[in-house]
Amino acid sequence: EFISTFMFPVSLISRKDHPLAGKKNISLEEISNYELILPPKHLMVIPNLLESFEDRGLNYKMRTRFTNSETTRKFVEMNLGLNISSEIVLEKDHPLLCATPLSHLFPPVNYGILAKKNRAPNFAVDAFIDCVKQLNVEQEI
Repeated sequence: EFISTFMFPVSLISRKDHPLAGKKNISLEEISNYELILPPKHLMVIPNLLESFEDRGLNYKMRTRFTNSETTRKFVEMNLGLNISSEIVLEKDHPLLCATPLSHLFPPVNYGILAKKNRAPNFAVDAFIDCVKQLNVEQEI
């Protein structure tokens, strides 16, 4: 059973001084002119991200792939590429980086808990799930 807990918009993570930073309605054509720093394919949280480029006949430039968002941020800070991910990977007041919304291109990323149905009751797991559900309710208020 998938229990949805949080939704975060997809954003382009770049340096604040990058030409695409803060730009409205960025196109995939514009993004394809720059190198990307993305997670490994098996960790893609944005469904059909690379296919979106291919469907438009665009070649994307892959700089590298990292599983760690901290390492990704460091590479973006060094201006070695752009990252497309949910804006959760970036604290709001980051001194060098910004998150430019791409909600016109991609749906929000849905984070949640995957729990086994018909599992044996477990107080700690159930308490954790209840806590996360409560956080989600508070987020929507």
